[in-house]
Amino acid sequence: MVIKSRRIITLLLALAMGLGLCGGLAYAADDPSPWAAEEVNRAIAQGLVPQKLQTHYRQPVTRAEFCALAVALYETVTGWAIIGRVGLADTSDVNIEKMAAVGVVDSAGPARFSPGSNLTREQAATMLTRLMGAIGRPLPKQDTAFTDNSSISGTAYEAVGQMQRAGIMNGTGTDGFSPKKPYTREQGILTILRAFDIVKDVSGFDASKAIPFASLAEYYDLTEGERRLYDQISAGVANFDLRIEVDSVPQDGKGSDMLCRACDIVYCTHPELFWWDGKVRYPANRKPSEDGKHYLLPVYIVDGKELRSEVSGSKNTIVCPPASEVAEGKAWVERGMADIREKLSNLPARGGASPYELELAAYDWLGDNLTYDGSDFAKHEFNTIHGALVDGRVDCNGYSRAFQYIMCLLGIESVVLNGKNSSGEQHMWSAVKLDGEWYQADVTVDCDLRKSEGLPWHYWLNRNDEFRTGKGVTIITDRASITSPDISCTATKYNYYVMTDAHIASDSDFISKVPARIAIARAGGERAFDIEFAPSYAPASEIYDKLEMLDPSLLEDIKFYHNKLGVVFAVFRV
Repeated sequence: MVIKSRRIITLLLALAMGLGLCGGLAYAADDPSPWAAEEVNRAIAQGLVPQKLQTHYRQPVTRAEFCALAVALYETVTGWAIIGRVGLADTSDVNIEKMAAVGVVDSAGPARFSPGSNLTREQAATMLTRLMGAIGRPLPKQDTAFTDNSSISGTAYEAVGQMQRAGIMNGTGTDGFSPKKPYTREQGILTILRAFDIVKDVSGFDASKAIPFASLAEYYDLTEGERRLYDQISAGVANFDLRIEVDSVPQDGKGSDMLCRACDIVYCTHPELFWWDGKVRYPANRKPSEDGKHYLLPVYIVDGKELRSEVSGSKNTIVCPPASEVAEGKAWVERGMADIREKLSNLPARGGASPYELELAAYDWLGDNLTYDGSDFAKHEFNTIHGALVDGRVDCNGYSRAFQYIMCLLGIESVVLNGKNSSGEQHMWSAVKLDGEWYQADVTVDCDLRKSEGLPWHYWLNRNDEFRTGKGVTIITDRASITSPDISCTATKYNYYVMTDAHIASDSDFISKVPARIAIARAGGERAFDIEFAPSYAPASEIYDKLEMLDPSLLEDIKFYHNKLGVVFAVFRV
């Protein structure tokens, strides 16, 4: 009986372990190895590990699972979802189709992928090398230096050398590479993280510091229903879907307001979706389609032309554009993404700069490189980051969205504000968050004057609500209108003239600040600079008389211009 009891106990323990009932043992099996734990957690924090792969770290990773990791890396560092799809005969996995679209997965030949097969180490090296090239960071070549080089397939040999040189993949502990050995989840996660550390600053921006655009929605008073629609619409547009499945199409009245507001806020918080004009269409009867599902039909503007699906018949059949037109549209968008990344690589160096210095550099860069075009406010291209950063011609909408886009990439929260200017015309400008406080910035007006007058305008950089209201600029906050976020701008610390010590409000300010500002500009080789006279102090036109009384030599190589706003521009004579 004793022997029989021991056998029963042993059997029960074995069953418990197999079913995961012994918490300690099951937990250890699910956790990453001790040597990998820290980096696995960092990869998760960076958004590089899909939820379904955050377990069973020590088991072999399948080819499909590794594609999911590769997609996470690509979309995190580029800031865009992969909208292309290339189908393969043996899978409909969206991550595999995405990787095939960008050339990481080979779709040539029989177009079979074997998604459920375990990934080998040499296959991982090949895919990672292609992935780095697709992101825009091709790796230099190097011969491999492993004792089992002869076991590496010819098609993977070069990739293994590139992985070794980059430090993304190393040997297996015996000076070998073990090319045919299965790759584990934790090994896949660690190599994706190492690749991320190399490419996270694609176009000069550190993806680990970027502000997720969706997080900006928290500054709007979204109801639960609006937030649900916001998430569905933004995800659908990011994927270039021609029909976006939603829980239901809101009915007339408050429902219509909810849909309009959700669309407006997606448009205002996602400047990267430059192909969408902020509108969706839906069946007139607001009933489901013939498949029983509700759809919204976004309107995309591709190379100046509309691309959209239509509703047909009493059954609300969704008729999508021809596949060739959709493919051309996606190709145009992908070229636009690449062009924008290339353009942004020309931004001034950003190493070690403070948030304010980053903002000022971007503000000046936009002023030097963009041209205001208000000839057609309905022209979609003038309202987008593509128009701004690729074509270089924008209206206030495009200026504000380009500024917002760059700020968020730099890790600085920025939202767009909708309102009216002093003439009662519709206007859009920006707000930025520095050291936890919001400031208004109008890159449109300053950059347009910079272009037209050839002078360094910073008049509207980092103002507060009181200043803007005093100049006749009002923000629209009515929920039924195009809305602005629920923020307040009350600080003055990072106002441009405060930061440059060029706000003159008294004679003592004039005596201490103006000569010092001239000396700094002269020593730094500045061609021109601007200072501000407070309205309570004196007209800007008095600067000549005041400087002549203070020190006539200061006027020898400088010419001053002034305007009714109280700004004085000092230009050094060549």
